[in-house]
Amino acid sequence: SFPTRRSSDLQSILEPKPQPDQKPFVRILEQPASHKLRFRYKCEGRGAGALQGERSNSDKKTFPKIQICGYKGPAVVVVSCVTHDGETSPKTHPHNLVSPASVGRDGCKKGVCTMNINNEDMTVEFPHLGIQCVRKKDIAEALKLRQEIRVDPFRQGFSHIESPNSIDLNAVKLCFQVFLENPKNPGKFTVILPPVCSKPIYDAKAKKELLRAEPAYEEAVSDVEADEWQDDHSTEAVQEVPEEKRRLATPPGHGVEEQMMMIMQGVMGIEAMPMGGYGGLDNGDGEC
Repeated sequence: SFPTRRSSDLQSILEPKPQPDQKPFVRILEQPASHKLRFRYKCEGRGAGALQGERSNSDKKTFPKIQICGYKGPAVVVVSCVTHDGETSPKTHPHNLVSPASVGRDGCKKGVCTMNINNEDMTVEFPHLGIQCVRKKDIAEALKLRQEIRVDPFRQGFSHIESPNSIDLNAVKLCFQVFLENPKNPGKFTVILPPVCSKPIYDAKAKKELLRAEPAYEEAVSDVEADEWQDDHSTEAVQEVPEEKRRLATPPGHGVEEQMMMIMQGVMGIEAMPMGGYGGLDNGDGEC
């Protein structure tokens, strides 16, 4: 019937299907909420809360979600924070992603979240992501750790270590890097898709000041305060793991496979990149 056809056409516009000759790509199905999460310092001694989706409400909670289009099979997603003020070339941001200890083998370590995907629709949701902020004096240490594990999605380098005042500590973007399994070399995730960034995420506490001039200020603050109450009363604590004494060197000139191996060695502390079998969470560094 006509209504069914029209509905089908609309769905195809909203969710375009990859063409046969199109390379695999990543798309964001649910953007993170822009101002509902308060960034937490590690020294606050509590979980960082869960970053919700932009369409989340009191009746239905949503969370950031992505899909790998044009591919089905084993894949690994590495999520990290990048600066929000570079539209085409964001730099690595010093803030850390953290997750509760209850997440299990998939989760955050050394400020980066790693997830395995191999399901029917090749989607993955991130219901446990929290943002742990670093102090200005700890920016260099945080960025050097990210450099050591070779997490630099847009290959912008780390020269901003020398200019910490240029980094906005009140906002980040999530960057999703996807590594596909090499069909010629099973178990090796050396096919890298172009990284995709979310919309900016603003620290709820800082965002309050910006919202005072907006008509929707009271409603926005109400949402923020409700989320902060949930954070303060959460029973899920972020697992603390001592800092590893050994850190990876980062010799230049590595190819795709070596780059992926170094990321996984640094983030997971393993020699190979299996689809499972790693555990333990590490939630950044820096003490108050």
